[in-house]
Amino acid sequence: MPPTGKVWSIILLNSVSSFLSDMSWAYAMLLTTPLIVTVGLSLTIPLSLIGEMIQYAQYSSWIYWVGACIVLVSFLFVNHESKEEDNGRPDDDDAAIEDAIAAAI
Repeated sequence: MPPTGKVWSIILLNSVSSFLSDMSWAYAMLLTTPLIVTVGLSLTIPLSLIGEMIQYAQYSSWIYWVGACIVLVSFLFVNHESKEEDNGRPDDDDAAIEDAIAAAI
């Protein structure tokens, strides 16, 4: 058992944030496609570069920014291609999405 209340707080906060993250991921999978959600998770790379600049005043070299731009462009490309593919299909029924969410919960 954790010895202090602070450790319990950290464990509880981590559990809640993990649960919310997983539920958001599952909801995004229902709204889009697994490919877009997975590629979207890779956007944490450019976001972490910006976070380090703001929080720690740590600036990365240009090669990191080139990689971050490649990640961003790949996400935009995959998202655009997925939208073009969906244009040929009728839209999903909102009730079916709500039923799938209710079944997941």
